[in-house]
Amino acid sequence: MRIVMAIFVSALAMSTGCSSWRDSVHAESSADLARQRKEWQQQIEQRLKQIDREMDELSAKANLDANVTKMKAKNRYYDRMAELEKQRTDTRQKYESLRKATDQKWEQLKGDVEKAADAMEAGWKKFLEELKS
Repeated sequence: MRIVMAIFVSALAMSTGCSSWRDSVHAESSADLARQRKEWQQQIEQRLKQIDREMDELSAKANLDANVTKMKAKNRYYDRMAELEKQRTDTRQKYESLRKATDQKWEQLKGDVEKAADAMEAGWKKFLEELKS
C-alpha cells in the first residue's frame, strides 16, 4: 500500500510540474506572438506615416509645382487627392481596429490592413507618376 501511495504522490507531483511547464511554454509563445505583432504594427505604422508625410508635403508645395497646376486645371488633382485621402482614412481605421482586436480577430484584420496599406501605397505611387507625365 505504501508503494502505491508513493507512486500516486509522485505522479501527482509530476503532473503539477508538467502543468507549470505547459504554462511557461504558453507564456513564452504568447510573449513571442505579442512581440511579433508589435513589430508588424510598427512596420505598418512606419509605412502609413511615410505616405502621410509625402501627401502633406505635396499638398504644401502643390501651388509651386507646374504638373500639379496642370492637373488642378483639369480637377484631376483634387479628385485623386480626395480618393487618396479616403484610402488613407479607411486604412487608418482598419489599422486602429487591428490594434484593439482580440487574438482571434487579429490575424484576419492583419490581412485586411496589409491589403489596404498596399492599395494605398500603389495608389499614391500611381498618382506621383501621373504628376510626372
